[in-house]
Amino acid sequence: MRLATNVKSWVWMILTLAAECAAILTGNDQVHDDITSLPKYGCQWLGGSYSTVNCTCREDAEEFHIKHGQIPVYETGGLQINNCKKVVFDVHAIENLRNLRQIHLKNIQSLTLQPESFSWFGYRATYQPDDEADDDNIPSLSITLENCVIESISQHSFKGRIKNIQLDKCHVKEMESFAFSSLRQSGTVTLRDTIIDNLKPQAFKLFTTKQLILDGVQIDKVPSRSFSNLVVKEKFQISNSRFGTLHSGSFMIDGPRRFEVINSNISTLDGEAFAVTVEGDVLFKNNNIGVVNPGAFLKITTSKDLVRNTDFFLTLDSNVFSYMWSNSMEVHGLITKIVNLKINESCNCESFISTYASYKDFFSEIKCSDTGNFISVKDFENEKCTVLSGHTNMLIIIGVISVLLLLMIILLTLYYRKAFKEGRYGKNNVPQKNVSLIVPDGRTYRETEVHVILERADLLTTDL
Repeated sequence: MRLATNVKSWVWMILTLAAECAAILTGNDQVHDDITSLPKYGCQWLGGSYSTVNCTCREDAEEFHIKHGQIPVYETGGLQINNCKKVVFDVHAIENLRNLRQIHLKNIQSLTLQPESFSWFGYRATYQPDDEADDDNIPSLSITLENCVIESISQHSFKGRIKNIQLDKCHVKEMESFAFSSLRQSGTVTLRDTIIDNLKPQAFKLFTTKQLILDGVQIDKVPSRSFSNLVVKEKFQISNSRFGTLHSGSFMIDGPRRFEVINSNISTLDGEAFAVTVEGDVLFKNNNIGVVNPGAFLKITTSKDLVRNTDFFLTLDSNVFSYMWSNSMEVHGLITKIVNLKINESCNCESFISTYASYKDFFSEIKCSDTGNFISVKDFENEKCTVLSGHTNMLIIIGVISVLLLLMIILLTLYYRKAFKEGRYGKNNVPQKNVSLIVPDGRTYRETEVHVILERADLLTTDL
């Protein structure tokens, strides 16, 4: 064991001396210390499928500045850096590490990636054609940044033959233009549970990948052309994410066979925010979108190279929109399918219904808020937007007056009937008999009305 350790030490001494000689011969007279020789960074070799350098910083390591030529060149297949206060990758820090296959940075309190710090092409020159992009026999690099506070990702920080890039639980304070650019042989680019404070236009620019995944991402403002000239061959997915404003042309992507936006919150979705040319179905599900501006989905189209009789669907399933226009869901080249679309706006016959008049086919699926509950626009229109539905109070008043008048008529009718009976038959309801009257000439007259007037007569006295 001791003999093997001594041999390895001698080998590294020779390799370090060779690296210094190479630097002198190439005109780079600034020779930096090998990171494995700096104790405060705790770098040591680990076994495994790759010869990995694992660095765990000590408490007294204030800044770990990694420059070109500091990482052992010939045997380094993996690089892991953990629990450091501050790490800075300098320009072309890993460019000469042809055997490098993995980089994993974890729990870095302050990480800075300078221009082309992760620029890596391996054994292939930068000018090799793109037809080698899918050749898995060509070595490539995988980079994972986990639980890091990233001060800045500079221009062309990620460039070259990098197969997988993953930012997991990271906080990126600034991502400059062309931060991810000119990637070759890319398989998956994943941003998961990551916050980006300042995203510059064209931060993701001009590369092809199989999958682009944004899961749990938070970005307040996504400028136009933030994701520009990208080709995604398989899946483009946004899930569990939160965005402020998606400006027009925020995502300019070609070719995904599957495009999904699910379980996400978007404050404002501008027109043509998604300029995505798809080769398959599109799904927006369980999203909460504030303002959906006109033409928000208009630039989601099918590829011109597809067979014309191929039908693809744009499905809006169980989304909540706060406000939208009549042409907000205008779509070109896809068949729209709307399921359980809730508009977080009060139902209104005058303005609301007219706004969605062009979506008569989906009235049973579009719902608005009515006294705290969601009701389909179709049902609301049928129940409360008829000719008489807007005069409910007046109808109630008219109904009450009508009932009162009817009661008065009934009462008056009963009263007059009773009065008539009493006049004809008397109060005891006994018919009055005719009275015969004999006049002085001896004639008798029947059925003659006799009015008897009773007068009070006082007794006469003799006192005159």
